[in-house]
Amino acid sequence: MIKLSHFKISWGLFQSSQNVYLISTPVQIGIRETRQIIGEHTLTAKDILLGRKYEDSIARGTWWIDIHCPLGRTKDNVHLCTRDCTTAELCLMLKKHPDLLPQKGKLHPPKSDWYSIPYRCLFPRKINNLLVAGRPISATHQAMAGTRIMGTCVAIGQSAGIAAAQAFKKKILLKKLPVKNVQEGLVSQSALF
Repeated sequence: MIKLSHFKISWGLFQSSQNVYLISTPVQIGIRETRQIIGEHTLTAKDILLGRKYEDSIARGTWWIDIHCPLGRTKDNVHLCTRDCTTAELCLMLKKHPDLLPQKGKLHPPKSDWYSIPYRCLFPRKINNLLVAGRPISATHQAMAGTRIMGTCVAIGQSAGIAAAQAFKKKILLKKLPVKNVQEGLVSQSALF
């Protein structure tokens, strides 16, 4: 057991805590984003910010564009990676890829609204009869920061499962299955899309 007071901690909760102990840590680092497919449709930050709804929606997303600082900054209430970041530290994202970063005031979908995840985001362009669910769907770096949330990934997975089961039962290719069938399956399971 490690006594946290031996470390310099600047998080609000721990600033005044004297008797805080680290009991355990995860066995691996939590990876927020990995490889993604290039799909029939690519979800974008604009889709999130505008709360876009698509006819072929198979899941809803409500989370915002939440890209954490790659430098691990947490001081001065800064933990987000945005193109307006004022860090004096060398940051490759700011130097080489500012176009991939959102603006600080443009991170959330419309208040009390949601955006849809299109069925086409689950179909890789170059592979036939395959659906991809969860974090690897077709989305930009910014959009992935909103769709990688577990609840959204579960909803996408539920839709993919319904589609796979229906296509198998009807003995048709996944792309031939009308999205209406998937949406009806979701309604029968009290799911939102």
